[in-house]
Amino acid sequence: MGLIVATDLSAIRRNVEKIKAETGKSVMLMVKCDAYGRGMEAVSEYAESFVEAFGVATATEGAKLRACGIKKPILVTMFEDADSATAVKSGLDVGIYSPRQAYALEVAAKKAHKSVNAHIAVNTGMNRLGVSDEKELEELFSALSQTSSLTVKGVYTHFYGTDEGSISLQNTRFKPFEEAVKSRFGEVTVHTQNSGAIFSDATGSLVRVGLAAYGDAEGFVPSMSVYGKIIAVNHVAAGDAVGYGRNFVILSDSDVAVVSGGYGDGVGFKQKYVLVNGKKAKVVCNPCMDVFMIDVTKASAEIGDLVTIVGRSGKEEITLSDVAKWSGTSPYAAATAFGGRIDRIYFT
Repeated sequence: MGLIVATDLSAIRRNVEKIKAETGKSVMLMVKCDAYGRGMEAVSEYAESFVEAFGVATATEGAKLRACGIKKPILVTMFEDADSATAVKSGLDVGIYSPRQAYALEVAAKKAHKSVNAHIAVNTGMNRLGVSDEKELEELFSALSQTSSLTVKGVYTHFYGTDEGSISLQNTRFKPFEEAVKSRFGEVTVHTQNSGAIFSDATGSLVRVGLAAYGDAEGFVPSMSVYGKIIAVNHVAAGDAVGYGRNFVILSDSDVAVVSGGYGDGVGFKQKYVLVNGKKAKVVCNPCMDVFMIDVTKASAEIGDLVTIVGRSGKEEITLSDVAKWSGTSPYAAATAFGGRIDRIYFT
C-alpha cells in the first residue's frame, strides 16, 4: 500500500551540467526537505561528484548528510541558535544575520575546539531572513570581531521573483552589502542566483539551485515520477456513487479502479486525472486517506497495473507543474507533498 516515488538521478546530473555550462558558475544543490521529495541522502550521495556544495534548511538536515558520508560544504540557510552545537559538531557552514547567532556559534565552537564557516545573509526584498540595512550589518560585523572561531566565507541573498526588473532591483540593493563584506573579510563566495534567476546577470560565482536541477522548471529534464498500483477494479452501475458522502455519482455504467496511495501519502484533492497504460483516466472523487479511485472504463486496466500520478506513460505525461496548476500551488509544494508510506526507486 502507498506510493512509489522514482527518481532519475542521471536527469539531475544533466540539469546541473547544463547550468554549469551556460552560467560558468559553481553549483550548490539545494537538498532541503528531503531533496524536494526525492530523498536527501541518496540524491546527495550521487550528486557529490558533480556539485561544489549542498544547501539545507536546518542543521539537523546537514547532520544527516554528514552521517551518510557527505564531505562537500553544506550550508544551513535557516539556522537557529539552539542548533549551534549540531552545526559545529557536523562541520556545517551557517548562514547568519544577527549578533545573537554569531555569539551562539562562538560558544559552541569554543566548547568543541572547532571553527565555523559563516555566510552572511542579506535581505534585499524577500523580507524573510538577512541583514536589512547598514546598521544591522555593522552590528553583525562588531559581533564577528569579538569571535575567534568564526570565519566569514560568503555573502548571499535570495531573489523573490524571476522577472528582470525584480532581479535587477534586488541585485542593486545587494551590491553595497557585497562590497562591505569583501572590504571587511576579503574575497568571499558570493551567491545570489536561484532557479528562477539562473541565467540572469546577477552577481556571484555560485548558483543555488533546486527546482531547475530537479527538472521542475521549463527547459530542464524532469527527474521525478510518482506511481500507485491498482488493487481492485469494481463495476459501478449508473446512478451509484463512489467515495465518501455520495459526492460523485456515476452517470453511466463504469469500471472504477481503486489505486494505492491516498491523501495521507500526498495524493491531492485537485488531481484531475492519472495515466494508466498510456491513457488518461479521470479521478472520480476526493481521495481517501489510503487510496483513491479512477475511471478505467476505457483504459483496460487490471489489478497490479501501475498508475502514473506524475510522469510519463506511453505518449502521455503529467508534470509536477500540471499537478501544481490543478491544486493552485507550486511545483515545489507538489513535489514535497508526496511522503508517508512511499517506496523509493532510483535509476541512472
